[in-house]
Formats: sequence, C-alpha cells, structure tokens
Amino acid sequence: MLRFNFAEVKESQLAKYLNPDILFALIVIIGILSVTYLQKTVIQQEISKIQSDISRLQAEKRRLSAVAKEEKILKKKKEELNRKLSVISQLDKSRNVPSFLYFFANPSNTKGIWLDAVFERNKNALFISGYAYNLNRLSDFLKKVSQNLGDITFKDAYRKTYENKELKLKINYYTFQVNVERK
Repeated sequence: MLRFNFAEVKESQLAKYLNPDILFALIVIIGILSVTYLQKTVIQQEISKIQSDISRLQAEKRRLSAVAKEEKILKKKKEELNRKLSVISQLDKSRNVPSFLYFFANPSNTKGIWLDAVFERNKNALFISGYAYNLNRLSDFLKKVSQNLGDITFKDAYRKTYENKELKLKINYYTFQVNVERK
C-alpha cells in the first residue's frame, strides 16, 4: 500500500513566489530583455554611424560635383587655348619676317636715330625715314646701312628746329628719308 502524508506543510510567502520554475522564467525573460536592449543599442549606434557616413559622403559628392563642373570649364578653356596655340603656331610657321628687320632690331645699329618708317617698296628696295639729333650719328647709321643692307640713295634730308618759348628751349634736329637698293 501506498503511503500518503496528508500533513499540511506550511509554506512561506517568499518560498511560494520563489518557485524555481518561476525564478528560471524570470531570469530567462530578464536575459532576453537585456540582450534585446543591447542589440537595439548596438543597432542604433550603427544607424547613427551610417547616417553620419551618408551625410559625409553627400557633402563629398557635392564637393566633387563642383570640382567636376570646374573641370569641364577648365577642359573647355584648355581646348580653346590649344586651338589658339595651333592657330598661332600655324601663323608663326607661315610668317616670313624680312631679314632687313633684324638689322633694325639691333640697338647698336640705330643708336641715336629715331626711325619713323621702314618698309619694303619691292623685293630689292627699302624706304627709311627718321630723325637724328647729331649728323655724326646719322652718318654712322648710313654707313652701317650701306655695309649691311645695300646702296643708299638720299631722297630728303633737312635740318629743323624745335622751339618752346615757355621753356626757352631751342633744339636742332635732322629729318631724313633714304631709299636703299638691297644687295
């Protein structure tokens, strides 16, 4: 036969609520809530980090689009400059600088002489007009022209005077016009 103990056991209120099953369920619920809270916190941190990355990348995108616009403008300017340079180089290649101009470009050849006009009448003739303060300078210039460019034929040579009464200034100078038959 079976034995039964029908005596009443007196349980305390604390023992009644601290049942191991209830305690275990409570610990599991608290654990699940804490893990869920930690996951939520981690996800929120990741979201805020991603949002800051997105805003940083959008700012970078705006900056790069401005740079791209500037690059387009600069490319157009570069193309235009290259086109201009090609035109200039073509003009430079096709340009024929008369050799007599190099003579006049040398300052030692024209020292003391102010040239008013130098041009080519035809392939073998030049016209030169200008001014000089001193006849010796004019003579030296004409010798250099005859030695380097060709035979000289005088067209005109005059002595003139510049007067300024306010400054009480009187300056003598010479004007000349010369034809040169080139060598």
